Amino acid sequence: MKKPLIALAAATAALCACADGWMGRIADGAFIDQLSIPGTHDSATGEGTSLDAFARTQDLSLAEQFEAGIRAFDLRPSANGSTLGIYHGTVATKISFEEALTQFCRLLDENPTEFIIVIMRHEDDRENDSEKAAWSGLVADVLASEKFASRFIPFSQSLTVGETRGRILLLSRDKYASKPTGGFISSWTHSPDLSEQSKARITGASARESAKLTVQDYYEMKNQEQLDTEISAITALLDHSTTLHTVSGHQWVINHTSGYYASLFATADAYRKNAATTNRTVIDYLADENHAGPTGLIMMDFAGTDRSGLYDVNGLALTEAVIGNNFRYEMKGQYSSIETTMPEPSASLRIKGATVTAPGLIRAYLIDGTHVAEAYGTLTLDNAGLYIVTCGSETAKIAVR
Repeated sequence: MKKPLIALAAATAALCACADGWMGRIADGAFIDQLSIPGTHDSATGEGTSLDAFARTQDLSLAEQFEAGIRAFDLRPSANGSTLGIYHGTVATKISFEEALTQFCRLLDENPTEFIIVIMRHEDDRENDSEKAAWSGLVADVLASEKFASRFIPFSQSLTVGETRGRILLLSRDKYASKPTGGFISSWTHSPDLSEQSKARITGASARESAKLTVQDYYEMKNQEQLDTEISAITALLDHSTTLHTVSGHQWVINHTSGYYASLFATADAYRKNAATTNRTVIDYLADENHAGPTGLIMMDFAGTDRSGLYDVNGLALTEAVIGNNFRYEMKGQYSSIETTMPEPSASLRIKGATVTAPGLIRAYLIDGTHVAEAYGTLTLDNAGLYIVTCGSETAKIAVR
């Protein structure tokens, strides 16, 4: 019988206590498509823009977003003469593409257990013809720069957390070369229809390195009916993605809560109005114990802060809910024997093989909180699975194969 567990609540709190290193508590063998990853839409607007009242969708800088737990970033480089700025539509942000990547490399050097996913789009709204023609070459030159050598990881549908730690996975919606540095995304859509969203794909440098992708990015809500459509689209994709740890194969997911509401055109307040509803939609969805499963990338506005301007945007609560969701379900992965996915057990709680020893009553729970076994002194877990084991105040989370 499932019960609310103080021990499980304490374990969850411990896992979420340090958002900036949360990937360090995920097993190396876990597939990336099995994760729940908080991300930001038009991420670089948090650095400030030339027209904040219209273009701003983030209050926190890139570094502050990372510190809050964000691991997926939407960057939109645009050619400005011979350089690449980052823009939101026609509005410039106060950081260049190269500067953003440099920041990411520094953050990963300081946090080597983590990795970053960059979703890149060619923002060509303000470019002239020569700049449009130069864009791909400028991007290729930046990515090939010596300072970024070995920082990018090639895309594979079965990438694991361990393989990707300390690196950047660059997924581009536009082609800048014959082969991608990371992966190319095709058939991106703004449709609210799940059947259309599921036609997208990610393709790596080899055609064999290809994966199914479902993208929900319905972003223009001028009235309540369209907002209701967005909420339904977000929820429908969550219903799909949160079952993906129970099925075979690899399916990647990008689900947006971002967009603007109750306005004829995009403004910062229209983004805030939308976030106040859509970010809360995902928080409430994940609060249901029946909805434990991977969300994929959740791309939000005003991440890492719950209040922006005059609006309760729920961006910190959503970031924390997505991170915490990773520790509520058993991820598929390339596990070997047993792996500790929380901080190392103390000397009083020892793990060897599938056996746990401790000076007291040891209890074992499934990740959903179901109590499965207990014993004094020594407890052996006979079945494969993901468990939380406790003895007194000591807690560890382990995977048994």
